This record gives sequence, C-alpha cells and structure tokens, in this order.
Amino acid sequence: MKKLKDTFKNKAKGFIIENYPAIILLMLLTFYFVYQHIAFQSWDFSAYVLNAKYLFYGGTYFETLRPPLAAVLLGLFLFLSKYGEFLYIICVSIFFLFTTKKLSEAIYENLKPKIIDKHQFMFLFYFFSIGGFTLVYGLKEGSELLSLALFELFLWAFIKNRNSGIYIGLAFLTRYNYMIFIPFLFINKNYKKVIKNIAIFLIIISPWLIFNYLKFGNFFASILDAHYNNIGMRGYIYTPFNILSLLEVMGLFLPFCIVGLIDAITSLVKRKKDEFNKNKISILFGIIAVITIFLYIKIPLKDLRYLFTLILPISYFSVIGIKLMFERLKLNKKSITLILLALMLLFMFTFNIIAIKTDAYTPKENKYYNAAKDIERLGIENCEILSPHWVLVTYYTENVYPLGGASLDYGIKANKITLIFKNEATLDDRFDLNKISKQNILYESADYIFVSKENFSIERCSKKYTYDSTYLKDYCEKLSSSFRSYNKTALNICKYINKR
Repeated sequence: MKKLKDTFKNKAKGFIIENYPAIILLMLLTFYFVYQHIAFQSWDFSAYVLNAKYLFYGGTYFETLRPPLAAVLLGLFLFLSKYGEFLYIICVSIFFLFTTKKLSEAIYENLKPKIIDKHQFMFLFYFFSIGGFTLVYGLKEGSELLSLALFELFLWAFIKNRNSGIYIGLAFLTRYNYMIFIPFLFINKNYKKVIKNIAIFLIIISPWLIFNYLKFGNFFASILDAHYNNIGMRGYIYTPFNILSLLEVMGLFLPFCIVGLIDAITSLVKRKKDEFNKNKISILFGIIAVITIFLYIKIPLKDLRYLFTLILPISYFSVIGIKLMFERLKLNKKSITLILLALMLLFMFTFNIIAIKTDAYTPKENKYYNAAKDIERLGIENCEILSPHWVLVTYYTENVYPLGGASLDYGIKANKITLIFKNEATLDDRFDLNKISKQNILYESADYIFVSKENFSIERCSKKYTYDSTYLKDYCEKLSSSFRSYNKTALNICKYINKR
C-alpha cells in the first residue's frame, strides 16, 4: 500500500513539475469560475441544481428538457449544500485539464513537431482552449465545459482508434447537441469496432431513455422537449447569422488561428505524403468547425454559447499557427519559454477584462434571492406562485412555477400569486406591465411585484406541488413530422416502441 502511495505521489509530483505553466493556468481558471458563480446566478445552472435535488433529495421541481449528467454529478456533491456547487465547478475544471492533456498528446503524436516538446504543446493547446470565450461561457450555465471535456475524450479515442462510444454517449447526456457527432462512430474500417461503439453508446444512454419511458411514457421525452424549447417554440424569434459572432469566439487568438488555418489548407492542396497525419487531424477539426457553425446558423435563437464546441478547432489551428511561427523564426527553447510567459500575461490580461465585463452585468444584490426571502417573510412559501423568472426564484424556494402564456387574470382567479420583476421582460411574457398597477398588489419592492386576488388568504391559496411536467404531449407526432415522406412509418414505429 505504501509503495502504491509513493508511486502515485511521484507521478503527481512529476506531472506538476513537467506541466507547471498549465497548473498555473488551471488555478487562475478555477478561481475565476468560482468567482463567477458567487457573483452571478444563471438560469441553466439553477435548473441543473433543482433537477439534482429532484433526483436525489426529494426536490419538487424538475425540468424534463435538461440532459441528466450535469444534474447527476451535482447530486453527488449537493449534500454539502451550496459548497457542493463549488466542488462540482472545481472538479469539472480539473477534469478539463486532464482531457485536454489526453487530446493534445494524441494530436502531438500525429504532428510530431520538431521545435516543441509534448509538454509545451499541451500547454499551448490548453492555453488556447481557455481564452475569454471559455471564461464567460465555460461554467456559467453549468454544462458547457463538462460536455467539451467529454467530447475531447471522444476525439482522443477517435484519433487513437479506440472505443469512443462511451465518451460521445456521456457528452450527449450532458448536452444533446452532441448528437450531431454520433455519425463519427461509423467512420472505422473495422465493422466490429463500429458495432461495439454503437452498442456502448446505446448502453450509456439507455438508463436515461428508460427513465423517460417509465416517468413520461416516451423514451425520447427529454430530447424532444429540449428540441421543442430551443427550436420548435422559437421560430417566431429567428435571428439572422452574424459572422462577427465567430470573431467574438476567437477573440485575441484570431491571428494565430488564421496562420494555422492557412498552413493547413496549403498542406492539403500540396498533398504532401509526409504530412498525411497532419492533414487527417486538420480535416477532422475542420469538419467539427463546419458542423458547429452550420448548427448555429440553423438554430432560431442564436445564443453565442451554442458555438462553444468551436473552441477546439480554434485551439488546434492556433497551436498550428504559433508552432509555424516558432519554426520559421528558428527560436530556441529559451525564446519559446519567454513567448509562453508573454502568452500567460496575455491570458491574465484577458482574464481581467472578462472579470470586469462579468461584474458589469452582475447585480450587486440578488433580486431573486430577495424575492425568495420575501416569500418566506409573507408566509406564502407553501402557495403556488407564477413568474416569468420562475427558475431563478424556485432555486431558493421550490414553489415558483412558469407563468408561460397565462394571463395575470388566470392566476388571480385560480387563487395563485404572480411574481413580476420590473424591467426584466422575457421573450415569453404575454402581459402588459402597465396594467399591473390596476391589479391587487400583495407586496411591492423596488425590483418586483407580487400580484394576488383581493382579500387574499394564505389558507385558501393554490398550494405548491411537485412540478415535473413535459412541454409536449404528442411526442410521436412531433418526432415523425421530421421524417417527411416517411412520417407515417416513423409514427407507427414510435408508438409501438413507446407502448406501455
């Protein structure tokens, strides 16, 4: 046992010594993510915590549209209450360094650059992976960095020709958009490996599909709810594609990325046999970039974080670009070290800029927490409350539910309370704020208003309940409509396999 402990200690010590620049970046990155979570409450992260409480701790709110993995992992830590959320953030940040190391080593073995050793290559790849875009979107909503880390493991296995079904399955269970990369499982000359990868993928996702079937009567309930929420329900708010969004993702790494991309294209055109492996990796990351951008163009509501997977192609081509600069300038190791230190300073500059940007849109006082405290003070924590910002408040109270398309009159007549935040209109609001003053105001603060029935009574209010409703009811109809000329066949198959 002592020998095993000493071996582990020596390996850990060796890793830290060999990769100390990356360890420094890891500490800075993790510190920032923790700071961001303290300063800013996000909708999605709050929903994942609520789902974790529902699955493990008897919580009363559950969103079907959320993939399960982030909530399951959070559930492992939530026995520590709020501190469990920070432990989740720290673990995901460390895990991302590990997966980046694995992927960068696989790429390095194919490229075999002469001027950079594998530790410097890993540092560069990690550095370009954690720029300003990762800082803002990596863990603010809770699942982006985790899904990217799992996708890195999938690419590592894909490049090394190992079993990759488990990793794309886990990435899919973190964010459903990774479904688009499932066809990569078929890219293998060995048909036995194809069958094995697909089988492993199905085994990984099957517990979640079975849960959906037992709970909601359809294996695909969560997946179709997510699709409806992000695409089907958003057609009326289509936003056009703006190429500047790509520049925002690249940020300060744009020059390196362009140099690397030009070099990769030149190598492909010349078709040099000695650069076959490099071309193969470049094509892989080029395809990932094209798929990511295509999906972003097609989705109606274009949230910039939907481009998060683009981080990997940007990192790859940026490393190629800076490697080319090293080779052309014939720099020695001392010069490379100085450049790496300069890059670290650049990173810290970006870090500070993003920290200031984040602080600018962070409320100094959390109005949703204050609303939850007022719910407790008013003694209405067991009453049903409707709000357009329900997740952000029910994170604290678990008795606030979606207002949806319902009118204020609907809630009042049903003895429900409606909570409206001032100057915080959402895309789904269906009421006129000017008419609220004509309603009975149960309580009003500088940030929000509680609207209720006249002569409101806590004893007679509509009571809180366990919310785990689905968006859709006709899942098979919605799914089959995507198959066009084969919609009737798809409908019959869907109804058959979901028959209880």
